Amino acid sequence: LRFFISGHLSSDTKIGKIGPYPIYVSSFQSLLGSQELPDEIMDAIFHLFSMKTPGFVAINIHSLNNILDGKVRARSHSFVKNNILKKAVVIGPYLEGGNHWTFFRCNIAGRTITYLNSFGERKESCQKIADNWGIFATAKRDAREHGNFAQGSMTYRKISFLVAFSQLCLQRPFSVGTRGILTALQFMKKEKDLQFCSSLHL
Repeated sequence: LRFFISGHLSSDTKIGKIGPYPIYVSSFQSLLGSQELPDEIMDAIFHLFSMKTPGFVAINIHSLNNILDGKVRARSHSFVKNNILKKAVVIGPYLEGGNHWTFFRCNIAGRTITYLNSFGERKESCQKIADNWGIFATAKRDAREHGNFAQGSMTYRKISFLVAFSQLCLQRPFSVGTRGILTALQFMKKEKDLQFCSSLHL
């Protein structure tokens, strides 16, 4: 790691890949510095986590942001080629507001969305996330499984808010940021053991 940041290689040198995600010298530099964690690091961590967790699938940042921000493209039948809704749990990092990492988890069978934000979960944000995910899920199932059915039949009934953990601010150096990511992933894995501070019924 120290070799990668020693200056012998330019920051845009590609080191390799984790799954489909390319990793660069700058990716390693972000882990030791005070920079924000880049997309490829977040995608790679969630990918590795999902590979080792049966029934879980990680959705990449670009796709999840399109879905949760309510972009029209996310409503296309061809958006996200593999049918992630066949998995038990979908997880992913959500870059909220373009500058702050939050975490998303959807239990498909239980139709429950869990959203974790180290700055605290605002009711308005939770509602927007639930609505936009429901629209995406409806479009995917409409296209691949059920034919036409009324929008709203895939509406997620409950969105659960987690107690905010201030130590999960992911714009800090490696020692804090990465530990925060791993802690959040463990919470996402064991949702049934979590203590929810409130819930919103849709």
